[in-house]
Amino acid sequence: MAQRKNKHFWKKAIGRILVFTMCISGMGLAPGGQSEAKASETDAIPIASAQDLAKIGVDASFPMSGDYELTADIDLSEVKNWTPIGGGVGTRGAFSGNNVFTGTFDGNGHMISNLTINQTGDSQDDWQYGLFGMIGSADSADKASVSNLILTGVDVTVDYATGYLSLGGLAGEINQNAVIENIAIMDGSIEGNPSGKGDVVGVGGLVGEMRPNSSSDNGVTIRGRQD
Repeated sequence: MAQRKNKHFWKKAIGRILVFTMCISGMGLAPGGQSEAKASETDAIPIASAQDLAKIGVDASFPMSGDYELTADIDLSEVKNWTPIGGGVGTRGAFSGNNVFTGTFDGNGHMISNLTINQTGDSQDDWQYGLFGMIGSADSADKASVSNLILTGVDVTVDYATGYLSLGGLAGEINQNAVIENIAIMDGSIEGNPSGKGDVVGVGGLVGEMRPNSSSDNGVTIRGRQD
């Protein structure tokens, strides 16, 4: 009975998150933070602009399994409606496939500002909205990783009459074999299902929903900077 009540609550409720100066584990962001799955500098694909960022998962030279490093701050204010990396639609709990980011992304302490997503309508799909749609990996020895990144001016509003929504500043959904490290969400607003018609699975400042494997080796790690 408790599960039914909880589902009913999320189906009708409006999820609204205001995030002000929030850092993972209360830690400040520092460019020198080391990531568990950080790519070597020689192998990483540089991301220096909004255009570069939008190529991930779209351009064959920017695969979802690639290793990336941010080389400059990026302002997304000219992108009126950001499409999440991976497209933003996929099966809940997925940790592989063309729409799941399985690579590494090192922000190098840089900032991505003014991420805006505004979607309304009808959909029967599972939607995952954020900078990334879904993050995860099928291989515990080669985990997906996003690290050393600041997000500010996040503005996400999604309202579908049908379908299932997972909304977060960094990602809509993070599943097994993933390391999220040293991420700061400075400010913004995330709102799911203001009409109350659709089903909001999860809304969060960092991530909307996590589905880690029950095994500790295959789980999701979220932590602050490791000295």
